[in-house]
Amino acid sequence: MAITEVDRDSNVARQLRDSVAHGLQEPLAEVVRTLQHLAVAQVSPDAPQLDPQLLVRARSLAHGLSQVIEELISSGTQHGVLDGREPQETVIVRDAIESAAAAAKWNPERCVVVRGTPHIAITTNAAKFEALLVRILEVSIGDGDLRILLERSRGELLMQFEASEISSADLDAVRVLARAIGGTSDRAVTGSSQRIVVWLPQQRVNDPIERKP
Repeated sequence: MAITEVDRDSNVARQLRDSVAHGLQEPLAEVVRTLQHLAVAQVSPDAPQLDPQLLVRARSLAHGLSQVIEELISSGTQHGVLDGREPQETVIVRDAIESAAAAAKWNPERCVVVRGTPHIAITTNAAKFEALLVRILEVSIGDGDLRILLERSRGELLMQFEASEISSADLDAVRVLARAIGGTSDRAVTGSSQRIVVWLPQQRVNDPIERKP
C-alpha cells in the first residue's frame, strides 16, 4: 500500500511528539526515583547533616527545571502546540475587568481603579480570560481600592494588580489560568507592596478568530 503525503506528515508529527515526550519523561522519572531513594525518615538531629552546598545546588537546579518547563508550556500554548484551538474573540480589557469584578466573590466595597492605555484589547478566549481575572480579584488581598495597570509590551498585554499579600498557592492557581491562554504570571515586590504581574499574548499564533455579526 502506497503511503500518502498525509500519512508521512502524520508519522513525522507522531515521531516528534514521541521524541518530546520521552525527552522529558525519562529525566523527570529519574528525578522521582532519586527522591524516592532519600531516606528522609532517617534524618534526625543526631544524624550527619546533608552537604549544604549540594542542597543549595539541588534547589537551584529544581527551580531552574520548573522555570524551563513553565516557559515550555507557555510557548507551546502560545504557538498552538499544547492545547486545542478554541475560537478567539477580541475583548476590551477594561470591559472584561468590570465583568470580572461583578462576578468575583470579593469585598463589594472595594473599587477597581484601572490605569494605562484606555482602549487596550486582547484577542483570546473570553471565558478563560474572565476566569483568570476573577481569580486574580479574589486573591488580591488588600485594603482600599484595587489598582490595576495595563500596558502593551512587544505584542503582549502586561497587567499589574496591586495586592498587600498573595500566597504561593494562590499565585500558582493564577499562573495555571494564565498558561491556559498562552501567558504566565509572577509576583513582584517593591518595598512593602506586592503586585500580581500577568503577561498574555495579545493574539496567539494560528488562533481562529470568531467574527461577531
